[in-house]
Amino acid sequence: MKNYYEILGVPETAASETIKKVYRKLAFQYHPDKNPGNKEAETKFKKISGAYYVLSDPKRRAEYDQMCKRGGPAASDFAGAQGFDFEELLKQFSGRGRSRSAGSQYTEFSDIFQDLFSGSSPREFTQRRGSGETVYQFYSSSPGDFGADAEGERSKVDIYVNLQISKEKAKSGGRVAFRIPEGKTISVKIPPNTREGQKLKLTRQGRLCPTCRHEGDIILQVKLK
Repeated sequence: MKNYYEILGVPETAASETIKKVYRKLAFQYHPDKNPGNKEAETKFKKISGAYYVLSDPKRRAEYDQMCKRGGPAASDFAGAQGFDFEELLKQFSGRGRSRSAGSQYTEFSDIFQDLFSGSSPREFTQRRGSGETVYQFYSSSPGDFGADAEGERSKVDIYVNLQISKEKAKSGGRVAFRIPEGKTISVKIPPNTREGQKLKLTRQGRLCPTCRHEGDIILQVKLK
């Protein structure tokens, strides 16, 4: 049985967000579009993607853990048996041609590769909210309003907001409240030294997709006033 935890380099007790964070870093490093003609990188990307496919889904992860406890065949490919198709993953998430199918079985990969193909390198920080934690992702972007990408398929579930803050708030950081089109008011903590045009993604706080029931994101773009 392939040890998907060892492939990603995480302990078996790793939280879902930890697994996602580790996979994101590895995907940025080994994706074939970042390593043209490098077969070793493609092989590594295939392995980590199969591991993430299993461990990112609670049901698949639980089944895999149970099978490992029982002891499975050494060469068993649990990810493949669960429907993982590497070629299909590349078709959906590559710079040469991405499918934005809302019903894709690879929805857990979507925001990771959206960051990858935007040419950005995300920087995460965790902000406590109530009894739980919410992970916000900041990544650099050129100044300017949202362009054609915001009008694409994902805009049906993602909410785009131009967030205006003062230069003083951008420099020192602090909490800012804003209202989304649906009327809900949301408070977010801006880290110090935030720049004009920087984006902030609030994962899975957007609209609910009527097709696959996947939650979109709220994406803020900082505007200095």
